[in-house]
Amino acid sequence: MSSILKHSIICLSALYMLSIGLTAMAKKASPRTVKPAPTVATPAAAPKVPAQVDITDLKINGFLQTYYAWYEESNPDSYFEIKRVRLTLDGKIAQEVKSKLQIDAASSTNILLDAYISYQPCSFMNLKMGQFKMPFSEEQIGSSAKLDVFHRSEVTSKLSYNYDLGLMAEGKLLKKKIYYGAGVFNGTGRNKADNNDNKDVVGRVVLSPLAGSGSLLEGLSLGGAVQIGRQPQVGTDEGERNRYGGLLKYTYAGFKLQGEYIYQEKEQVDASKKFASGWYGLATYCVIPEMIAVVKFEMYDPNQAVDLDGSQIGSFGLNYFFNKIKIQATYRLKKRETDINPIKEFYLMTQINYGKK
Repeated sequence: MSSILKHSIICLSALYMLSIGLTAMAKKASPRTVKPAPTVATPAAAPKVPAQVDITDLKINGFLQTYYAWYEESNPDSYFEIKRVRLTLDGKIAQEVKSKLQIDAASSTNILLDAYISYQPCSFMNLKMGQFKMPFSEEQIGSSAKLDVFHRSEVTSKLSYNYDLGLMAEGKLLKKKIYYGAGVFNGTGRNKADNNDNKDVVGRVVLSPLAGSGSLLEGLSLGGAVQIGRQPQVGTDEGERNRYGGLLKYTYAGFKLQGEYIYQEKEQVDASKKFASGWYGLATYCVIPEMIAVVKFEMYDPNQAVDLDGSQIGSFGLNYFFNKIKIQATYRLKKRETDINPIKEFYLMTQINYGKK
């Protein structure tokens, strides 16, 4: 049995048993009406019937992504590979309590993604504890199954974590015109133990002032995010690490425009600061109901004090959908500031979704 399959079976079995146990505990704790035992001729007490666990609210779903890649001036210059094999278990333990467990079986190590329990005490607040996506970058928060092009942007990949361990509150206010998310996290990333006594504080607010109005600007959203924390020494980095992000998003009919800017300042061992920043912008258009065309441009500068270390990337793509299958073609031009000509890349990916949400 392959290592990937072993990991998948072990993890899903453990996640399944955990959800069953939590469900049983919730059922046991909740009050219920017990029918009286039927009258019998003998004076012996009726035997106790063990509590049953309702597993109808447990759902398994996920997706598979496999692709072909071609690179100019590379050895090898082309190959086939599996990108993601996501398996997700969603559980509804009680009306207000839910859980989510997700793994990526395409990875031989570090396969755990989501692993959290959430509690919704009211309509405008949801509490999460465990490992989940931080409320910072729109692109990172979005599902990998719904990316418009093959890669996420360099700036969101380098200057924001997707998953981390922590506690968060989020929700929507004023008829979904305001989204808020705020939490406390280790600040070390996915499946990594905390390496210091400090915690990162992360907050995000997205305003959609005309949502539900039916006007031309109904799909306009403006957002801001912040992450503040301290990290131990890693090379020349030590001390405060603060990140700030901005979001502009607009959707109308079959058109979408989205962009983000992220800025990071990192304290150094000598008390100086290193600054990094970047942005991306993309536009999509629904050509026909089954096909979406994409254009994306991005820039990233890992250290503003150093010349010729940045990058520029342009991506052009088509996404075709039918049934539960997605076929995505992405042509990418990637240019480092030291390159004379951009490097050409091409990706052809097939994705299939399974299960029901």
